[in-house]
Amino acid sequence: MGPLKVEIPERIIEEILRHAMEEMPREACGLLIGRIESSKVLVRGIHRARNLSESHSLYEVDPRDTYRAIEEAESSGLELIGVYHSHPLGAPVPSKIDEERAIPGLIYLIVSGDGSFKAFRLVGDRFEELEISRCIS
Repeated sequence: MGPLKVEIPERIIEEILRHAMEEMPREACGLLIGRIESSKVLVRGIHRARNLSESHSLYEVDPRDTYRAIEEAESSGLELIGVYHSHPLGAPVPSKIDEERAIPGLIYLIVSGDGSFKAFRLVGDRFEELEISRCIS
């Protein structure tokens, strides 16, 4: 795969940021729904997930939420394309644990406590940052 651009509507960005703020000081997490085309990732929705981790600095998506997100995506002709989570006290970059737990093929959107965010995907054994394009629809 070549370089991908992540296209994400402003309303979805706002929803993810709101979720991250609501969960502070814990990490918020959720799933990204959309499509991956040859040169871009189209985020068309999110599914908030319950964080099963007891730690404030880790996240573990509830498998029931993953199942529901897949059903929701498929019923709309879309697919589960990634995961979002927050780093309330850190930068929006993958941690060592994020790298260890990453699943190839998924997009990872990370939000910091200051509201900044970045997108990544696993390429080989390292994360590659993806360009984000904010859109209206």
